[in-house]
Amino acid sequence: MLPLTPANNYTAKVLFCGGSDLAPAQWTAGLDMTQVAASASCVTISPDVDRKWHEDDDLPDGRVMGNFILLPDGTLFLANGANVGTAGYGTETWTKGDSYADMPLFKPLIYNPSAPAGSRFSDAGLSASTIARMYHSTATLLPDGAVLIAGSSPHPDVSSSVCFHGLIIEHQHF
Repeated sequence: MLPLTPANNYTAKVLFCGGSDLAPAQWTAGLDMTQVAASASCVTISPDVDRKWHEDDDLPDGRVMGNFILLPDGTLFLANGANVGTAGYGTETWTKGDSYADMPLFKPLIYNPSAPAGSRFSDAGLSASTIARMYHSTATLLPDGAVLIAGSSPHPDVSSSVCFHGLIIEHQHF
């Protein structure tokens, strides 16, 4: 949910970005999930206003499994995720390690809901992670304004010797 402010008359608005659009039959058809492109689409809805989805700025890249964090200045920090695939893990022949996703996105983004349409996402001044953070990743705002990023292991048992292990915790201060 985007910030409730005097500028938006305290109107509730929910932002939804990315994901994948898989039909139930695709899960059982032996589809290689690591070849399914993530969506870059972003939409908003204000259920108290009109209950319709409205197009918003697209993400720079398609993303599944991203984590949005509301920052004290009213912007949103988006980290983690992958450019192809979906959440989950298994032992199918097509998995990347055990992961149903591939092509991790290392560069975080800032979404500014007050910026003009077409310029709401930016990566200016943000450092890229060196760790793939996809399935079971998390991000949270700390009291000092830092964002703590952790997790991501699509494996049945955590192991640092496999791809996408994500055992290291990192943070970025705002």
